[in-house]
Order: sequence, then structure tokens, then C-alpha cells
Amino acid sequence: MMLGTLLAIPLVGAVLLWRAGGRVATALHALTAGLTLVATIAVSVKVNRGDALVALDGFLRADALSAWMIGLIGIVGALAASEAPRYLAHTTPGRFYPLFHLFVFTMLLAVSTDDVGLMWVAVEGTTLASVFLVNFERTRASLEASYKYLLICSVGIAIAFLGTVLV
Repeated sequence: MMLGTLLAIPLVGAVLLWRAGGRVATALHALTAGLTLVATIAVSVKVNRGDALVALDGFLRADALSAWMIGLIGIVGALAASEAPRYLAHTTPGRFYPLFHLFVFTMLLAVSTDDVGLMWVAVEGTTLASVFLVNFERTRASLEASYKYLLICSVGIAIAFLGTVLV
């Protein structure tokens, strides 16, 4: 249940932020980031006090290593989320907030899944979300950077997929 909640918070936040605008979006972004941080800390503490957490008939699993990664993603995500409104002060957030939380969701999914295929899909999701984040400003330079990033990551993901198939 805890792992499902952990993953649901940034995913639901991203969906709600897709429709929100203005101050509502900034407040919802802060709320989603805060709740995600609380959930990541709760999962990390629970795993470090006892056994691994398992959810969805074994598709999701948090052991000591993944709990450490979940905590790290939560802390870094919260720090980045707290800085985002200052960074976006000169422009409208637009799709930045939902893509940010979608990125956090896919990172959390990648480290909390116990299925290699789903992990590969989550890693692909982090790539796709981050490509659009790189191109957020929609300038020629950011478009070129996102294209190069996608090209480089796609090669790595293709090799990872090959490894997934061979395992």
C-alpha cells in the first residue's frame, strides 16, 4: 500500500498539474513535491526498520538498496521542486510542473519495481520526460540539446533492452 501511494502522488499530481495554471499550479506543485517527499521518507524509514515492502502481487518491491534510492530521489526532487518557481519566475510554468512530477514518478517506479521489463519501461519514461524538460524553453539551442540527449539515451536504452531480453 505504501509503495502504491508513493507512486500515485507524483502521478496524480502530474495529471492535475496538466490542467492547472497560474498560482494554483505553483501551489499544487509545492503540495505534490511535499507529499512525495513525506512518502519517500516514510517508505525509507519503514524499510530500514524491518523487512522489504512488497505491493501489487510482487510487481513493486522496496528493499534496503531501493529504499535508499527512493529517499535520495525524494530529497533531490524536493530540492529541485523548491527551486523551480524561482527559475520559472520570468516565464509561465506551462508543462514544466507536470513533466517534472512525471519524471519523479518514473524515477521512483524504476527503483521500486521488481520486474525487469517494467523497470526498462520506467527508465524509458525518465528519458522521454527529461527530453521534454530539456526543451522546455523551446529555443533552437534547447531543441538541439534535447535531440542530442534523446539520441544518446536511445542508444543506451537499446543496449539495456538487449540486456533485458537476454536475461
